[in-house]
Amino acid sequence: MHARLLPASTLPGATLVALLGAFACGTANDLPSSPAAPRPPIVLISIDTLRSDRLPAWSGRTDLATPAIDRLVRDGLLFERAFAEVPLTLPSHASLLTGLLPPAHGVRDNIGFAVDAARTPLLQQRLQTLGYTTGAAVSAEVLAKRTGIAAGFDLYDEPAPFAASGSGKPGTPRTAERPGGAAIDAALRFLDGAGNRPPFLLLHLYEPHAPYRPAEPFRSRYADPYDGEIATADAFVGRFLAELDRRGLYDGALVVLLSDHGEGLGDHGEDEHGLLLYREAIQVPLVVKLPGGARAGERVRRNVGLIDVVPTVLDLLQAPSSSPLPGTSLLASGTDAPAADRAIYSETMYPLIHFGWSDLASIVSGDLHLVDGLRPELFDLARDPQERMDRTNDERRPLAAMRRALAGIDRTLAPPAPADAETVAALGALGYLGTPSADRPGAAPVDPRDKVREIAPVLRGLRLYNEGDYAQAIAVLGPAARRGEGSALAWQYLGASYDALGRKNEAVIAYRHGMSLAGSPSYLAETAALRLLELGRARAAVDLLAGELERHSTGAEGARLRVLLSRALLQIGRIDDAARVANEAVQRNGKLADAFYQRAVVALARKDGLAAIEDLVAAAALDARHIEARKALAMVRHAQGDDTEARRLLAEVLAIDPDDRDARADLATLESAGGGAAGPR
Repeated sequence: MHARLLPASTLPGATLVALLGAFACGTANDLPSSPAAPRPPIVLISIDTLRSDRLPAWSGRTDLATPAIDRLVRDGLLFERAFAEVPLTLPSHASLLTGLLPPAHGVRDNIGFAVDAARTPLLQQRLQTLGYTTGAAVSAEVLAKRTGIAAGFDLYDEPAPFAASGSGKPGTPRTAERPGGAAIDAALRFLDGAGNRPPFLLLHLYEPHAPYRPAEPFRSRYADPYDGEIATADAFVGRFLAELDRRGLYDGALVVLLSDHGEGLGDHGEDEHGLLLYREAIQVPLVVKLPGGARAGERVRRNVGLIDVVPTVLDLLQAPSSSPLPGTSLLASGTDAPAADRAIYSETMYPLIHFGWSDLASIVSGDLHLVDGLRPELFDLARDPQERMDRTNDERRPLAAMRRALAGIDRTLAPPAPADAETVAALGALGYLGTPSADRPGAAPVDPRDKVREIAPVLRGLRLYNEGDYAQAIAVLGPAARRGEGSALAWQYLGASYDALGRKNEAVIAYRHGMSLAGSPSYLAETAALRLLELGRARAAVDLLAGELERHSTGAEGARLRVLLSRALLQIGRIDDAARVANEAVQRNGKLADAFYQRAVVALARKDGLAAIEDLVAAAALDARHIEARKALAMVRHAQGDDTEARRLLAEVLAIDPDDRDARADLATLESAGGGAAGPR
């Protein structure tokens, strides 16, 4: 993986090799050893999906009030040109916390990839070794612990899981995220429990990510709901800063406010983010408030990236890095240096992974921004900040140098890991796609910039689905799916919309279309099989799952498919086959709670209570939120006469899901009987 230096005569002062040094054997960017400095509190505030040019401090606009962000700007350094490495939440936060570019840390999309903290240490792990207590409060499923991003945090507070394991129920749009106020409550609990150790806190707010639903009074105050969401997020930041003041932490703290990426808002045909790499998607706000208010009010014009945050923290703490980092400290002198001093790399693999189109990469160097895919586009950010005038014919020498630099980066994409239906549904509820593209041998290459307007109706239908307007989503997605727009994606969310309205037969048909077009990903097969089982069409589910197991026999997806096949076989009375398949699921994935649960269900059908107990206990231990395993185990314990344990298990169920009416009725029956004969059903 070698990046080439841009010729000095073409781009004076360019330091792309330093930026991409993590790919080569170049000079390490370690900071010099120094005596240990006092350890200030460190707070990273990440506001998801926030465009810098929508903020008054960057744009000069006066029709939007952001007093909290403005306070940080007055007290800190504002970076006029900061860029995210990826316009997606998980890979961008991976770059933020590792200090590495995406090809180095390996997280190229929100789904199918995970942070490997053993290979690419995270900032919180570095700070733990310096005596910090570390905590995070995140607001969306996309940063769930399962992604690996939580490694090194002493406390990691996240939204409740999208759906309890084993439920098989479609999720709802509001369970995959939580309001910023809930994340702030968790963050303050962490600070209150920090004790004598200096705290490091990551606070992640999901406003203003779509769907835009600003809180009052901002819903009424702003005609543009995106602006209303920005004002909502700013109010949360204001509340949090006030709490830092009250605890006496603000003045002495390092506070970094940033966003993980921007938002298209239709500027180049993309309403949201992920597909394109224009400035609106990757330029983000970045403010650094130093302890004691040092350098307050400075504005920095040079190009910087989110990968510069880790070197900045290490610089402030005078702590050397044990491994090379491609970024540079934001505290470096020369705030008035020309923007040409840095070259910033960004990429998106989203169009390749989800649509089979080409990926895109970009470099910002000086005032020039190259967006490259199947063809290059070059923009002058100083003269054309809206990126409307392609200058590839006017700047041939810098264009050639920048393209050579991109070609020198090994951007090989490892195949994404298969995702389960629950994860796909959770990220889908946040507006992120979960359909990997099928290989299409001989298909003509496609540049996402040429398809973004065609795919817009599908993405609009997805947004309607996320907002809960399922009937309108069907009205938009149905014609788009039949026209072939979005192919598998359109059919997937058409099926989900039918699902949400209880139209299961139509949902199955749509899911099957999606399976065919997407190369039959296992999670669509899982969803279709679940709907067939709910419809009582177990034989059809057996046929579907048997065919899918020919394609997905191994790995995690093979185990999940076998769990469903065992359920279907049991429904049609093939108990021995159901037992064999459930046992195969356990053997293929000994950490899958649903596999143990299904094997227990088969054991109960065979009246083998002892075997069932062992597997139910295992399922409950593997998944702290597995409701069905706990309810079944409560039933068995009651049958054994242990109503104390049965009540405890039912109480656990209600702690997970207070709306579980069966568990509440069974618990009430047990308690009214004083542990008598009546019990769980």
